[in-house]
Amino acid sequence: MANGDTVRCRDDSREHLLYYLKSWNAWVEGRSMNLLRRSPDETMPKISNHAVATGARAEA
Repeated sequence: MANGDTVRCRDDSREHLLYYLKSWNAWVEGRSMNLLRRSPDETMPKISNHAVATGARAEA
């Protein structure tokens, strides 16, 4: 733990979550993404409340 591996793992997990949320939001909103990237100061995205996400549950 002294070499900082635990912090690195936590940072990597948050970055993976950021990419998952960005791609999920794009899919739900019907947007295509050719390149998945983040800005250095980008904050964690909110989960999209787009009608497609709630419409799928309403039909089931």
